[in-house]
Amino acid sequence: MRLAADGTLLLSPSDLSAHLACPHLTNLNLQVQRGELERPHVDDTHGDLIRRKGDEHEAAYLARLEAAGRTIVRIPTYDDEGFDADEARRLTEEAVRAGAADVIYQPYLSDGTWRGFADFLERMPDGSYEVVDTKLARSAKPAHVLQL
Repeated sequence: MRLAADGTLLLSPSDLSAHLACPHLTNLNLQVQRGELERPHVDDTHGDLIRRKGDEHEAAYLARLEAAGRTIVRIPTYDDEGFDADEARRLTEEAVRAGAADVIYQPYLSDGTWRGFADFLERMPDGSYEVVDTKLARSAKPAHVLQL
């Protein structure tokens, strides 16, 4: 959840999952975005481990795609210096319209209110793209499907 400069509330699929798990969390996050509360710092070694392992799993999947010779377009993310959401959205849209890449890595998808990064868009035989998420879980959970 983020507040844009014009006051528009920007939501992600993770915000929806969090709301379904705990509606009060949505209120707390909104208060943080408005500057009414400070987000508490919590040492979460287990969460940090899960995030690190998830990042490693995603990187390994990307490496397999590269080793297979798939053409990959990389979209800038929040981690990149000077990240610009409008530019990331534009680059994603251009890559999809061009249809030349086998894979679009970290595509930025937005409709003005809902926004976020998919792990991958992979081109299908008919030329369309399908969202691919690299979760560590062995089976899909309802929250994972909702996030997609």
